[in-house]
Amino acid sequence: MYMKKLIFIIFFLLFQGSLISQKLNDNVALQVPEKEYQALVDIYNQLNGANWGTSNGWKKWSITENNLHEESWSGVTVENGHVTGLNLYYFYNVKGKLPESIKNLEYLKNLNLSSYYNYNKDLSGTDWNVISKLKDLEALNLYGCNIQGALPESWGELQKLKNLDIRYNSIDQLPSTIGNMISLTRLEANNNQIKEIPKTIAKTKLEYINLSNNYIQKVPKELEEVNSLKKLYLDYNHISEIEGLLPYSLTDYYLGNQTVTLPLLQYKGEDVEISLPPIFLYNRSKNDFSQKTKIQVYLKGSQVGEALTVSDKGVVILPKSYLSTIKKGDDLYLYQQWYSQNNTYMGNNSLRFTKIEIELPKVPEQEYQALVDIYNQMNGANWGTSNGWKKWSIT
Repeated sequence: MYMKKLIFIIFFLLFQGSLISQKLNDNVALQVPEKEYQALVDIYNQLNGANWGTSNGWKKWSITENNLHEESWSGVTVENGHVTGLNLYYFYNVKGKLPESIKNLEYLKNLNLSSYYNYNKDLSGTDWNVISKLKDLEALNLYGCNIQGALPESWGELQKLKNLDIRYNSIDQLPSTIGNMISLTRLEANNNQIKEIPKTIAKTKLEYINLSNNYIQKVPKELEEVNSLKKLYLDYNHISEIEGLLPYSLTDYYLGNQTVTLPLLQYKGEDVEISLPPIFLYNRSKNDFSQKTKIQVYLKGSQVGEALTVSDKGVVILPKSYLSTIKKGDDLYLYQQWYSQNNTYMGNNSLRFTKIEIELPKVPEQEYQALVDIYNQMNGANWGTSNGWKKWSIT
């Protein structure tokens, strides 16, 4: 009996020792690798970490030791001993160049360097090619980071990326390799300076695209091939051409508020014929260019006359009576009111002109001379003015 108890005690102690040993091993295994810890230190140091401000209860990082397995760092997510999430959203005074060592966060799935409220981050000068090294990345948020110019072609290597948010920067070009981002379903790129949509977008599985408030000039035909697309925002651009006639499966399509500029309007004292760009004629119900929403004329900020009828050929005639008072430098534009068809919101478009040439015959000499005489004989040299009027230049 004594021997049985002794054997039981020995086995019990061995089992407990095994559990303690396993627990110690687990704790060691859960410590973040040194290269990932050092990447966070580099990010802190190169992005002005010592001067970061915080909000929403966040605390600045204490980078003196690799204690991520024991203490949480605000905005850092650790899973199974690796950094899988990095979020600087509630830090401000964040500025500098993203370090090359961020590529060592090999397990990173979510990267959020976006700005909270109006605390914009200044990451200008960063070589954004480094992001392409983060192969496991699923969500990338770079809202308000002062990114300038073209996005790197290397971003096409981000084949696990699902959500890309690059709003409110100064980006002027999306990568032509966007078609290689085979997992991408959501693209938020509004409020930039993007001029065109890459043709390779046809290869994507995007469901949501927001390119509002950019410099885009046409709806490309390649968008017809994005069969997964449900919501498309292209309002507040400079779109004049529509090559892509998109299917009615879209639940939200915003195409209004375009500002289109034609190179020249010539006024010679007669009616002026203007051929409207396709955006003014787009009929979403028929997916053609048969729309005839009337066109209003604005001169010096006020509507002139009644709205104009659009002809079957997409032409409006601007009556000479509307332009009888126009002078060099006056602001003249045509305006189309809102209309909606098939979950598509259009209109509210403006048509402007880079140059307005006015070629009118001179006032007869005797009429001009009569005005000169009035000026001279009524003390014109000493006239005072009000309400913004200016004295005549009778030379």
